[in-house]
Amino acid sequence: MPESALILIRVATPGDAPALLALCRQLGFELSAAQLQQNLRQILEHPDKTVLVGVGEDIKPLAWVALELRALLEMPPMVEITGFVVDEAVRGHRVGNLLLAAAEGWAKARGVHALFLRSNTIRHEAHHFYLRQGYCVTKTQHVLVKQLPEQA
Repeated sequence: MPESALILIRVATPGDAPALLALCRQLGFELSAAQLQQNLRQILEHPDKTVLVGVGEDIKPLAWVALELRALLEMPPMVEITGFVVDEAVRGHRVGNLLLAAAEGWAKARGVHALFLRSNTIRHEAHHFYLRQGYCVTKTQHVLVKQLPEQA
């Protein structure tokens, strides 16, 4: 991708679902197309959440960032980057930089002055990218999950 290529940042639409699913799969997330469509719909219907996409000249998403305004009891409101993927074919071509700048703008528009994210410890290149963008490691933690039985 040439440096002069135009990248547009916009809010995701339901029509972006196939491209978003392909990007999820690049990071090893295996979910169905129906599940991604449902997740996207729920996010876009919520006023404190969004998915921004970076698109090239063909209007196909090259990257996405999911954002959620978080109101926590123990600290000031902040925006969590709940997901972030840049197509491996365009990594290093400023798409991620533009998308993170848009995420910061989304946070500022909501009166929030901090963004945070969680990143798998195996994603070393992603960590270097975030550090170059001004993020800093504040703690290491475990993520624990309990699967609940489905209701009949």
